[in-house]
Amino acid sequence: MTKHPRETRERKPPNRGKGTRGGEGAKAARRVRPLIVVAEDDPRDWELYGKILWYNGYDVLHARDGEEALDLVREHHPDLVILDLMMPKLSGIDVCRRLKQSPATKDIPAIALSARAQWEMGPEAREAGCTAYLEKPIGPLTVLHAVEKLIGTPPPAGEAASGEREWSNGEWN
Repeated sequence: MTKHPRETRERKPPNRGKGTRGGEGAKAARRVRPLIVVAEDDPRDWELYGKILWYNGYDVLHARDGEEALDLVREHHPDLVILDLMMPKLSGIDVCRRLKQSPATKDIPAIALSARAQWEMGPEAREAGCTAYLEKPIGPLTVLHAVEKLIGTPPPAGEAASGEREWSNGEWN
């Protein structure tokens, strides 16, 4: 599991109803920046998604397989999960099904990523509980816009404010 080098600060989690942050009566960790778990086994894709999200005000945790994704979500209760559908140990579909079956994680939105066409995997992903479906190859801004649509744009916080850095020819400017 990899955590971005920036320190995770605390903030009040969004209201998702009872039992979504570790059970009834459990105190939720407070974070300043929204937290996203990205479950992606391709290091190039993980780096692209992680950078665009982090530079735009989101904290990001990385899982290399489905089992690690489940562990991270259960431990950290993120604001959103991004799931590659074709991963080792557990597929993104299986991870999403398990998350949606648990009262503690059922309200966390999930974005499915796949190199397979939406008509091919989309219905199964939707049935499993995925909120959105993105086909690979995917540009990092497409991922960012899907995240912003589902959980909103975080407030500007120093250099992490949206729009302060631009992606050009594979480099951050």
